[in-house]
Amino acid sequence: DSVAPLDRALFPLLLILVNDEAPSVACTALRGLADCGAGLARVLAPRHVDALTNSLANLSTSRHWRVRCCAGRVAPALAPACDDNERRRALAEVVAKALDDVVAEVRSNACACACACAAAASRRNDGFWVDAPLKEVSRLGASDSSRQRRTGLLLARSLVDASSSFAPADREKCREDAAALADVLATDDLPLVRMDAALLLAAPIPCKDGVVQRLAGDDDPDVSEAGFDALKAREERARDDSSCAVDF
Repeated sequence: DSVAPLDRALFPLLLILVNDEAPSVACTALRGLADCGAGLARVLAPRHVDALTNSLANLSTSRHWRVRCCAGRVAPALAPACDDNERRRALAEVVAKALDDVVAEVRSNACACACACAAAASRRNDGFWVDAPLKEVSRLGASDSSRQRRTGLLLARSLVDASSSFAPADREKCREDAAALADVLATDDLPLVRMDAALLLAAPIPCKDGVVQRLAGDDDPDVSEAGFDALKAREERARDDSSCAVDF
């Protein structure tokens, strides 16, 4: 068994370290795993993946927010080793839980981790890790909680930003779902949500006529500023596209 040395010494020690009661020790071990990148999946057998995913699930409820944050960071390195849907769903749940965290840094880190999983998986033609965060975008965007709606917009914006490295079909799907969310939340009752919708609409996504203009004319100054910036970004892209067409 090529992983026998890992079983005998390294992996048991690793589990002890990531579950250490001292947050600094656990975070250091978790960061080390995250830094392994895709190389982590190459040395883990399925039993290691299951044990590590279970540890991450437990750590995602830690009372220390930095531990919860670092647990999510391991997901992109571990995702390629999840070779069936049950393992994929278990790891995706760790990221989803972080998206609902009360601490903003944990939520923003979860958005980045979800995008990293999606980008790597899209290159492998693994649709699960693209569909999973898009389902979270839909769930969060429809929430009664303004915090969750804002997280949904942040996740959508992060996915659009990362989608340049996606397969074309996945990139189009991300942009269409982001556009649908922005269109709905551009009329949200809460100014902060409308502002985040405007920030998303500055990205290269489809947009219905009049939506950005309405945000640019919003009564709230922060929404209006974000809407104006989005309008300017979209106009500049349209000019660049026209220029390229003429040059061609």
